[in-house]
Amino acid sequence: MDIGRKRHVAYKFPVVCLDPIKQLMKLLDHDSLEKFQKDYGLILSFVTVLSKDQHDALFTLLQFYDPPLSCFTFLDYILVPTLEEVSGFLRVPIKPQLLFYGSEFLPDLNMGGVSGLHLSFLVGEAKKKLEDGYQRGFNAVLALCVYGIVLFPNVAKFVDVDAIHLFVLGNPVPTLLGDFLHSVHHRNENRKGGVVNYCAPLFYKWFSSHLPKSGAFVDLKDSLSWSKRLMRIRAKDISWWSARTFFGRILFTVVGTSRMYRWTPPLEKDVEESLFFHSSSDLTVSRKATEAWLKGRVEEFGLPFPIEEPLYPPTPEQSTTVSRDEYDKLKNAMEELQTENSELGAKLQDCMHLYHEAEYQKGKAIRLQEEAEKKLVVEVNFFRKIDKALGSSNSELRRVKQQLIDAHGKLAGWQEQWDAFSASGKAKEEEMVAELAGQMEKLKTLLKEKNNELLCARSTNGYITNQLNEAQEQIEELKVLAGMKKSRLEEVFGEDDGNYYMEHINKLDGIIHKRNLLIRRLTESPDHSDTVALMAEVRSSPYGLYTEG
Repeated sequence: MDIGRKRHVAYKFPVVCLDPIKQLMKLLDHDSLEKFQKDYGLILSFVTVLSKDQHDALFTLLQFYDPPLSCFTFLDYILVPTLEEVSGFLRVPIKPQLLFYGSEFLPDLNMGGVSGLHLSFLVGEAKKKLEDGYQRGFNAVLALCVYGIVLFPNVAKFVDVDAIHLFVLGNPVPTLLGDFLHSVHHRNENRKGGVVNYCAPLFYKWFSSHLPKSGAFVDLKDSLSWSKRLMRIRAKDISWWSARTFFGRILFTVVGTSRMYRWTPPLEKDVEESLFFHSSSDLTVSRKATEAWLKGRVEEFGLPFPIEEPLYPPTPEQSTTVSRDEYDKLKNAMEELQTENSELGAKLQDCMHLYHEAEYQKGKAIRLQEEAEKKLVVEVNFFRKIDKALGSSNSELRRVKQQLIDAHGKLAGWQEQWDAFSASGKAKEEEMVAELAGQMEKLKTLLKEKNNELLCARSTNGYITNQLNEAQEQIEELKVLAGMKKSRLEEVFGEDDGNYYMEHINKLDGIIHKRNLLIRRLTESPDHSDTVALMAEVRSSPYGLYTEG
């Protein structure tokens, strides 16, 4: 086949700084890595630098880019990355939301005309969060670094605002694929070339997943260049299916769907007939049409490299006719396989149900473990405080014990002094007891004397009281007689002689007052000097006490 040749395009690849990110990745243990992958997928697996051979593979792939179709056109097949494939490699689901536009958010701060954050700043923030024990924050900053430096590279060692916005949205797959195709298309325009800003490790992984994994293609990798190897494989040599493309999907069989969701597929007679759904099981016609269209496309636009002999020779076409007996056997075998497939599908649904239940229980156990770890940290801090308090209490206890030992020593000294004092005090006590006994005898003698005096005083007081009463009676009688005599004397002698008698009466009243005072003092203090003087005065008075011999 005579085809034209396309001129090569000088593509360049971005140079990324991965050392700071790799240093942060070393700080992740096994459990932290699992949590990171659960939240952000397998993005850390693309933090790697491609080898020269891998760069050559991508450079050769980009030469096959077909601008009108936005795909890579080879001799008899076409390759283009899909959203499902990118999502499968990243293990990041595609969210049902609007696509990202870079002009939606424009901050005020920028660096060299580009808004965002420097890689060194993000690395410092990640280490601070890890030192503070905030593992979730560390994972978020690490993921942001991967977004800005690996997935969406723009400026070296700088995470621009578009990458930050994509990280916040959490839906990077559509933008990754769109940026890749747009950058390749832009650099391919007019065949001018330049730097292609895309995640090279991701798209190398996609490209290599479709290439043969064994045989001559692998055996001759050291002797043949990528251009010759790619020009020597055909559509039949390409791997068109990858298990990663089914990430986030669960394939339900009809039986499993009917059992789980109680959904019954409609009967054939109930389905509306349409020519749109009519297709032949024999794809020979459509395949021939596709091959003819692709052949014309290649002849029109050409290929970047000359056609080579295929590495894998074509297999001879087998006969498409079989006997009736063989057909019946194959039909029965197919029915048995379909039945078995339905049963396996039902078992698969049960297994998936158990798997999801186990995942739920695992998540619940993880949450309980996290809560237990938090409680353990609180208890450890509490016991540390108690241990610190016990340490200070022990030092205080030792100090008190030392004081107690000193006090026991002092008490022993005081006990010795007390014993010596007690020994010397017994003699003094006996001497004092003897002295007190003598004084008691003297006091008893004195008390007897005083009692005798008191008895005498009481007897004298009784006698004086009797005398006083008699004197009082005599005074009353004398007052009566004096009054009578006074009246008679006044009648006989006049008023002068009456005054004489009145003076004697007044003196008698004074003597009576002194006697009353003497009686009171004899009762209160018979031995007092005033009482003795008053007694002598009363006795010396011509109207004093009268005692019979």
